[in-house]
Amino acid sequence: MQNRFHGRQAAGSAGLLIFLIPGIIALQMIIAVIPAAARGSQAQIDKLIKDPTLPWHLEANEITYDEKTDEYTASGNVLIYKATIKLMADYIRFDHKNMKAYARGDVVLTNGEDILNGTSMEIDLVKQTGSVEDGYLYLKENNYQIAGDVIKKIGPSTYTIDKATITTCDGETPDWKITGKKVKIREDGQGTAQHAVLWARNVPMLYTPYFYYPARKKRQTGFLMPKGGTSDRWGIYYNQPFFWAISKSTDATFYTNYMDYRGVKYGTEFRYYLAEHSKGTWMADGFTDLKKDDGTGDSSKRWGFDDGDQDILRQNRSRYWLRGSHFQQLPADITAQLDVDLVSDQDYTRSFKGGYMGWQESKKYFEENFSRDLNDFNDPIRTNRLNFNKIWSSYSLNVQTRYNLDSTIRNSHADDTTLQQLPLINLDAIKQRISTSPFFYNLNSHYIYYWRREGDRTQRLNAHPRLYLPFNLRSYISIEPSVGLQGTVWRVDRKEFGPKDKKFYHRGLYDTKLDLFSEVHRVFRLQGKTLDAIKHTIRPQVIHEYTPKVDQKDLPNFDSIDRIAKKNLLTYSLTNTLTSKSRKKGSFGVSRRQDQDQSAVIDSLSDYSYNDFVRLALTQSYNFTKRNTKLFRRPFSPIRAKLDFFPGKYISVDADSLWSVYDWKFLSHNVALNLWDNRGDRLFVEYRYTDNSKEINLNSTDSVSTRLRLKITDRLTTFGEYEYNFKTYEQVHAGGGLSYKAQCWSIDTFLTKKPHNLEFSIQINLFGLGGFGI
Repeated sequence: MQNRFHGRQAAGSAGLLIFLIPGIIALQMIIAVIPAAARGSQAQIDKLIKDPTLPWHLEANEITYDEKTDEYTASGNVLIYKATIKLMADYIRFDHKNMKAYARGDVVLTNGEDILNGTSMEIDLVKQTGSVEDGYLYLKENNYQIAGDVIKKIGPSTYTIDKATITTCDGETPDWKITGKKVKIREDGQGTAQHAVLWARNVPMLYTPYFYYPARKKRQTGFLMPKGGTSDRWGIYYNQPFFWAISKSTDATFYTNYMDYRGVKYGTEFRYYLAEHSKGTWMADGFTDLKKDDGTGDSSKRWGFDDGDQDILRQNRSRYWLRGSHFQQLPADITAQLDVDLVSDQDYTRSFKGGYMGWQESKKYFEENFSRDLNDFNDPIRTNRLNFNKIWSSYSLNVQTRYNLDSTIRNSHADDTTLQQLPLINLDAIKQRISTSPFFYNLNSHYIYYWRREGDRTQRLNAHPRLYLPFNLRSYISIEPSVGLQGTVWRVDRKEFGPKDKKFYHRGLYDTKLDLFSEVHRVFRLQGKTLDAIKHTIRPQVIHEYTPKVDQKDLPNFDSIDRIAKKNLLTYSLTNTLTSKSRKKGSFGVSRRQDQDQSAVIDSLSDYSYNDFVRLALTQSYNFTKRNTKLFRRPFSPIRAKLDFFPGKYISVDADSLWSVYDWKFLSHNVALNLWDNRGDRLFVEYRYTDNSKEINLNSTDSVSTRLRLKITDRLTTFGEYEYNFKTYEQVHAGGGLSYKAQCWSIDTFLTKKPHNLEFSIQINLFGLGGFGI
């Protein structure tokens, strides 16, 4: 017996779900074979299907049920939908007894803007198998377009496509596509294809008889883009990385760097994520160097580095660098961090400053992910530390062991007198009010054990509390006097000075500080179309600091705390700030409130944006102690000026300078200019100058650097960078390149010239698939 329904009408609830199952399973089946970027659709579909609050709908010209065969059929403009999921076909038949479904005639399955269509579809719900004839899948995210003559699900977690084509390009003749035969994809994301061909329009470019790829994983195991070139130090070199996606929370990268002159350097990066505040990264690389700096010929220039009078020859051939960081969240809100930096010799980080696993790349990575600053590549001292930290509302406790590795010892064979902090314990209190009194206090205290292999060793305990009494003089002057007491005790474990039988030393002193400042401002009402007002703020400040002279010649001397110099310093500054008040787009600027006695116009803060677009600070000090000295009697410090200019769009300027009031010249002046526009063009220019003067303790520099990015057309962009050292009359580096971006692919080229290095790179990116290059 058949039950037949005619017209555009919905099926009853008892027979509704059976028509939905074929479309649901088909969409889930196809989603499983697409790359990772598009797989967010799977979770979305599952959520919609399982949501009991959203109804299913079925519409068709004719719906019938055959009780003998237990089959349901719908024909004529069949439409099944729920929320954003829709299945359309000319005809659908569902065999409830055998749990099989069949659809034909312009089968279209959509989820939002994602579309799957084919001429017919068959599904076995028991075996979890099925197929789509002449299948075409479009995924909005990344513009994926996948076509196959027959897309099959041959098991619970395995899929095949007899003849497949994939691209992210629009048009009948895509700019690129990949074709393959007997494509097989497993649930874990690994896939294989036979006779895979990469096409550029209608021209075959690359062919492989067998192709392996991870089709679905967001982090894909495979080879990364290599780097290669020629170098005076390395010869012809080629560095090939390989990425291994171990699990969702761990991965690794392996590097093989072939250097014609030096040998093969192997490297490994291992990254893991345990919890929100528990993670780590470790990097290690090394090799047996075919060359050594033996001081003959040009070996120091090619295989080592010339350090002048302190030159230490790098004669070891076994070379390595291990660095890593680990964050760990412990009970009681204690955080721990381990930082490791071990290097074989003083030249390693200088030899491998750039490139994969180089000092620059390592420094950037640890700064961004662990807020850790690696020692400079020229610094032979490498810092290793283990730190535990606990923070309360008003106090903090920090326990740290710090080991400084001197990388020159291996080749210099000198005594290791490097100071180690084993451990350093800090207990600090932030500035806080004492009960309900007008007084405030803070505390800085520490215990440290200075240890080294050769030379003096000592323990030190230091406490420095400070008492404040801030108050206002009328309404426009703020005054904050404070006094600090500092007590220090040393216990010498091993010493090479003074009486051998004396182990304990102590010191006590006080220091005072008077901070006086004011702030005045004036608002200029412009009432322009966008700019409503400008506020000019002037902040004068005077600080006096005093520390008396204390006899310390018989005390241990390990760092700056062990020798606290007499201080009688007056510092005065003047800061000018211009703040703009601008109406936001679509805002009328003010709201009105009518009071009984007067009307007031009250600004709504949400209608305005505020920007400190100019800030100029001038600072100078007068040292009363230097006034009374005979040598280098210059009590006035250089005048320091700092300018920040940021009008809000298209331009920013940062500048600072030091002006000598005695030599009547600039000791230092630096300026950086940033220009940009809405197209994506950007220009950065920076000039840095520092004089070789006794007044400032800075390295002498005189250089200019610039970076340019210019968008020639919507698709073509050129960029370049340049740096020149005026002191050595050397070009530090120069580089430039082009980037062309089409609808579904891009190509990037870059040429860099550095001393002893010339590098060229080219990379082609196929959007949604990945990139390759040299």
